[in-house]
Amino acid sequence: MVATSHYADAELSTLRAPAGSAAALYDVLGDPSICGFEVTRAVDQPCDRLLKTIERFLKRCAREDLVLLYVSCHGLLDARGQLYFAAADTHKDDLLSTAMSSTWLRNCLGACDANRQVLILDCCFSGAYVRGVMGPREVPVIAKFATASRGRAVLTASRATEYSLEGEPVPGKVQPSVYTRHLIDGIRTGEADRDGDGVIAVADAHEYVERRLREEDVDQHPALLLYESGNKLELAHCRPRGALPPPSPWPVVAGRWRLLRRTWVRAALATAVIATLTALGLMLFALTRPDSGPGREGGDTTPSPLMVSGESVVFSPDGRVLAATHPGRADSLGLTNNDSIRLSNPRTGKAVRTLDSDDHDPVALAFSPDGRTLASAGWDGRVLLWDPANGRIIRTMSGHSQVNEVAFSPDGRLLASVGDNREVRLWDPRTGKLVSSIVAHAAGVSSVAFSPDGALLATSADTLLYEGDTSVRLWNPATGTRVRTLSGLEEGIQRLAFSPDGRTLAGASWDGSVHVWNTATGKQAEAIDADDHLPGAIAFSPDGRVLAGGGFDGTVSLWDPATGRALRTLTGHQGAVNSVAFSADGALLATGSDDRTVRVWNPDTGKLLRTL
Repeated sequence: MVATSHYADAELSTLRAPAGSAAALYDVLGDPSICGFEVTRAVDQPCDRLLKTIERFLKRCAREDLVLLYVSCHGLLDARGQLYFAAADTHKDDLLSTAMSSTWLRNCLGACDANRQVLILDCCFSGAYVRGVMGPREVPVIAKFATASRGRAVLTASRATEYSLEGEPVPGKVQPSVYTRHLIDGIRTGEADRDGDGVIAVADAHEYVERRLREEDVDQHPALLLYESGNKLELAHCRPRGALPPPSPWPVVAGRWRLLRRTWVRAALATAVIATLTALGLMLFALTRPDSGPGREGGDTTPSPLMVSGESVVFSPDGRVLAATHPGRADSLGLTNNDSIRLSNPRTGKAVRTLDSDDHDPVALAFSPDGRTLASAGWDGRVLLWDPANGRIIRTMSGHSQVNEVAFSPDGRLLASVGDNREVRLWDPRTGKLVSSIVAHAAGVSSVAFSPDGALLATSADTLLYEGDTSVRLWNPATGTRVRTLSGLEEGIQRLAFSPDGRTLAGASWDGSVHVWNTATGKQAEAIDADDHLPGAIAFSPDGRVLAGGGFDGTVSLWDPATGRALRTLTGHQGAVNSVAFSADGALLATGSDDRTVRVWNPDTGKLLRTL
């Protein structure tokens, strides 16, 4: 537990909340009847000592440990929007040398052996920690995972540009912050146990705090970021709602002898049952293998050894290849620094080829219209062009410090890239030369898309970098001039997609809906309500009759874009769905998720055909 209330720099005001938060949370986390953590506190420490304390603490952790790191202090942003955590001797003008950077903290967590890690950040601008992890997404609660053997979770008290509130002072009392107070109350009282199973998981705690802040009309928006089985990480235990008091131990003692007398019978029965179930399991596995019968094309829902993450999925123009990011060595949050790209046959699930480049970490993919080139955007700031036929890098383009998305023009003569600076960069993919750049938004750019005729280029502002710009803008890519600004949005747009006829532009918004515009007039149709699924990915079917949106709750929604009517909901992913893509013939829909799988569906029936 890191808590810093007093600062040497006069520009950093003394905080009431960290001391109160640390004291109150210490009692709950250390209580063996509730949480049972072994708690180490670092209060008002100078930066060098704080870094050593955290590093040594994490180095002592074993693989099977559940590690929780709580930080309450001033959160500070530098000129580039990078997050720092203030120590007792931090000076605002010397953040690099006197404050703990979020990058250092991620690296330190990445070096920790513990498979289960929870990071709780109660400081201003804490949502900015997400930038170095996932890019332009603040991720809310997502669906439950199947196992709790490993997982990563980050809980932030506020958004990237938001303050974390201390609450009103109470004379004579040192109180926790608004966020931590509700977190403690939910755990201590057991009210955070939303399903009444006697366990308070990470997502339970987050949902409780979020609901209480909403009920109190507090202008603060906590966030939850989950990877692998982060949703299953157990913070505390409480008596299940409606459970009876513990029974007297005497009947247990009295019945012990009867139990021992039957032990040999139970053992014999258990052995027989296990043998039978094992045989049935082997038979079922053989029957459900995708190559178990002649001509078998689908129906396999068993994850294969081929594991792909869901940052981006894309079909080749002929539909024969499905490209998806593939996780390498996981860091502290389940992500990697050396992800690769896995090419697969979407109809059989067979791996075709792996594309790999050191330190590239691809997060967005795009095929050229002729299918001969695959572009990948990486957190390393590079755009790589690959030959998917042989897996070789054709050329490298650099210019961004971080790339969020790439898109080819319909004629294949331009490649657009956007990232954490204000520019859209337009490249000649045949030479790798920069053709032009467009200053598109006040800060970063989250998404870019070409219209089907190539006459328009659409961009959306990255509201994690600058919440003052929530606009979507249309550009003439040939001249770099702005054609139209689509404004009036309360929340920013995460991803954009043009309809096949180019008359409609759809955007998945942070407000939990899909916005649709007429590209000729800029007029906005009635927004499509995503029913709290919070879509983070979006794509039109080739005939334009279906709009697919991937939700952060693991669902995939299909709508009629003309009416906004919900057609069906696809369920099965156990993590946020970050990418959706239709094959060129519309017969397949691929979805990529944080649960480290890609699923291939029949969009007409909603049937799951294959899990990679």
